[in-house]
Amino acid sequence: MVELTAEKQERKTQVYEKKARLLTVAYLVFQATAFFSITKQACSSGQCHSLFWLPFVLSMLSSLIYFLALLEILSGFFWARFQLELSFGEQGTGNKEIREAESSIPYLKNPSLNPQFRVYFSKEWYEALRLSLRNFFSEIFNVTHILYN
Repeated sequence: MVELTAEKQERKTQVYEKKARLLTVAYLVFQATAFFSITKQACSSGQCHSLFWLPFVLSMLSSLIYFLALLEILSGFFWARFQLELSFGEQGTGNKEIREAESSIPYLKNPSLNPQFRVYFSKEWYEALRLSLRNFFSEIFNVTHILYN
């Protein structure tokens, strides 16, 4: 049963990754189109058409929409990854204590001093999280053939 749930969660994370890649590609294509329409705009006798601002405004609006959509996809991705990790955690023992401890975080004055949560406030954990996010974005940008440094 747990293996089936883990498999479903793994497929969910793959779907979110694919959505993020496709969204990024669509965004980049739209931005390239907007960029070319701005640069190819015909100017006659030194004066450009009065609608020169339209591609720029469309570009900014699409950037906002892209950002909001990407946030939604990323939150779904991380939620699915969290659920996947929980399903793997259920295979081991002590899952009940972990859930009880996690629900007590809002009631602790300083959770970074609590032995159960100290690991989440360490520099190593932060670096692992940062590296995971960097790898995730690197994978997205590699699919769209953009070098990410």
